[in-house]
Amino acid sequence: MISSRELAFNILVQALQHRSYINLQLKGVSHPDMPFVNALVYGVVQNLIQCQSMFQPYTKQKVSEPVNVILCMSAYQKHFMNDIPDYAIKSEAMKLAEKHTPYAKAFIHAMIEKILVAQKRIAQSSEDSEAVALETSFPLWIIKMWQAHYGCDFAYQFAQFSNQPSPIFGFVHYHNNEALSSYGQPVSSRGFLADKSLLTHPDFIQKKVFIADIHAQVVGFNTPIQPHQKVLDACGAPGGKSIMMAMSVSDQAEIICSDVSEHRCELVKKVVSQARLKSIHVQVMDARQTHEHFDSNAFDGVLADVPCSGLGVLRRKPEIKHFITPEDIDQLITLQADILESCSKVLKVNGWLVYSTCTLNKKENEKQIERFLAHHDDFSCESITPFDSFKTGGDGFFMATLRKIK
Repeated sequence: MISSRELAFNILVQALQHRSYINLQLKGVSHPDMPFVNALVYGVVQNLIQCQSMFQPYTKQKVSEPVNVILCMSAYQKHFMNDIPDYAIKSEAMKLAEKHTPYAKAFIHAMIEKILVAQKRIAQSSEDSEAVALETSFPLWIIKMWQAHYGCDFAYQFAQFSNQPSPIFGFVHYHNNEALSSYGQPVSSRGFLADKSLLTHPDFIQKKVFIADIHAQVVGFNTPIQPHQKVLDACGAPGGKSIMMAMSVSDQAEIICSDVSEHRCELVKKVVSQARLKSIHVQVMDARQTHEHFDSNAFDGVLADVPCSGLGVLRRKPEIKHFITPEDIDQLITLQADILESCSKVLKVNGWLVYSTCTLNKKENEKQIERFLAHHDDFSCESITPFDSFKTGGDGFFMATLRKIK
């Protein structure tokens, strides 16, 4: 059987060299020491820049990705994990080097000696952007953006928060409300905080309970949907918020869940069928073309949970912070504006439009709403929902509820 460290090595090389999401690679993978594999894989990516800083000053040129992974795994085990002796770190690293990078064995051995005597860097002030970025392994531009948008203390705290393990939140099928406390600690009328046993619980398999971040639940369960309304979930896959809206009106509505990906739409159909919901219909559609598919007064409400930079969900997808660029965000802002514009054209008067993201970036959030309202005097903003990740443990989200007033 492959060792736990080799499994982690393979996943990390795919993640860092080929930008393959960790959560997708780990899906369905089993190993006797899976908790260690998970901790090592997520830990290395979350703390990548700090780990690299422990050997990069001694390198004369850029190292290959496999060598980088072996060294970062060693640094993480030494400085972030407990009770792993130095000899085990060195021995396991050299086994990986012998198999995967024999050309670099001497170099890896020398760098590990540096890693073992290195010190973790801790920022002395939340205002020191570079120190905060190094401690939390964030690109400097993200830290500076958060400092400008939300203040230095928040930026530091949320960067630290983003490197912590992500809790498991769930919600119950509306037919199953009375069983809420049997799955975990209730955190709302429908939601609960669970442990990993939920993943293998028969009721999860049978879609009597679902997994979704507590703040995603706030969005899905708090749209203004009313029974018998016709509603569009414009960027709906994988279908969670359509399901929440259906649950909130006891499956008494007409909800069109659309997505640009045919494959993702098929997955939505499957989970909706398993959940025994009749109100949700699935349609392949580019949300930027919503107004080309539907009449101008087709819907009572639209949920636009738009593609975003994902800076609120880095605990689940830590790779994002290493690969996303300011240019990527500029393109996303244009995409979001196009989706918002198109969706606004298919609402009835007095219809509602909920705009949401899972990111922390005012240009994608508050500024996006301000820009839209500046060009649409036929809409008003009813509310912007505050989310406190430090209090709830939930991911970073944004939600604005608009109303078409004329």
